[in-house]
Amino acid sequence: MSAVDHGFETAQSREYTGVNWIKACAAFFGAALCLAGVGMWIVPQVEPTSSMLLMKFGVTVVEISAGIGFLLIARTED
Repeated sequence: MSAVDHGFETAQSREYTGVNWIKACAAFFGAALCLAGVGMWIVPQVEPTSSMLLMKFGVTVVEISAGIGFLLIARTED
């Protein structure tokens, strides 16, 4: 039983020092969403009606909020 206990202790004491792919992907998608939210206003449109502008504003708020959330996830410490 002692060998099994020793194996569990050594497995728990190891630290992973490689790239955290989840945080890297969260940072990438966060930056992409923030840029998409800003880029939506740069692209010209044919006829800017009030309903189109309201829809673009709503989508922009959602994209930038999600992007900032992803960037905060990528920044947190383990």
